[in-house]
Amino acid sequence: MQCEICASQIGLFKPYDNHLGQLNVRQKLKKILQLIDFLIPSQLRKLKRISSFKSPFKGDVGVCGCCGHGAMQTPPTVEQLKQYYSSFYWSRSSRTSAVKNVVVQQDVHLRDPRALHQIDFVWPAIGSKPLQNVLEIGAGSASSLLLLKHKCGEPAPALHVCEPGSQWEDHYRQHRVARIADYFPFETAVSFDYIHTSHWLEHVSKLGETVGHLRDMLKPGGYVFVEVPNTEHDYWTQAINDVPHIHFFTPRSLQRAFEVQGLKCLKLEEAGITFNDHCKGIKPTAEDFGPREKGFWIRALFIKESQQS
Repeated sequence: MQCEICASQIGLFKPYDNHLGQLNVRQKLKKILQLIDFLIPSQLRKLKRISSFKSPFKGDVGVCGCCGHGAMQTPPTVEQLKQYYSSFYWSRSSRTSAVKNVVVQQDVHLRDPRALHQIDFVWPAIGSKPLQNVLEIGAGSASSLLLLKHKCGEPAPALHVCEPGSQWEDHYRQHRVARIADYFPFETAVSFDYIHTSHWLEHVSKLGETVGHLRDMLKPGGYVFVEVPNTEHDYWTQAINDVPHIHFFTPRSLQRAFEVQGLKCLKLEEAGITFNDHCKGIKPTAEDFGPREKGFWIRALFIKESQQS
């Protein structure tokens, strides 16, 4: 089998959600709950959500021996992904609480450590350029776009989001954010100067097509920012929960995935706490969202060079 990014041979196969070939305590509990699902009353909503869940995320992850990219060998269909996010992910009470916190605080984007570090990363390249239309995919609270608008001053760019979570509608109206689609890809007459994607690309079904759509939605000279988990260091030797990731990036594979679609990498860095610290349950502080060798995230900025149509 060949890597879809660099066409090298797949050098490693790892069981999805079970890298070490043995169940950890959390996985064992989930298995037990699913076996006794018929005994769990529907009133116990949290337990029932786990016990009745039929995961579309299963099989093996093939890892390239050259660029290190990992990809599910039997990924969910687009419809399965939509069903997962609409019925499982966005129904969680923690998501509703997150929405309420942002609405109450209003200016939370000015203190969001991830957004602050992401915009600090891109600002030296894009800060001097006029931005008319910007887009965030999988935006949630759209903290990064709101922070970007704050830094741009006047005239401010028009903010657009692609976001399936309808809970954010009032928040978007308050901040003049146009929700133009639920899922990517989508059709629009708008071309964008800047597209922001944070912890979204690892969830897409068809990577090459997705990056191609991003390229086509950019104006010549437009930028796309990407942040994804970093699976370069120690990832495959840990018992970690993969769900709901479909793609597993290294710095090499992320750069290559965009370059083969005609997008030039302007800068790329590892950031965040180390993966080993993450596995120990260490929570990142605000300072930990900055650049760090062997960090748990990769962030990169790409440009569609002006000569492209």
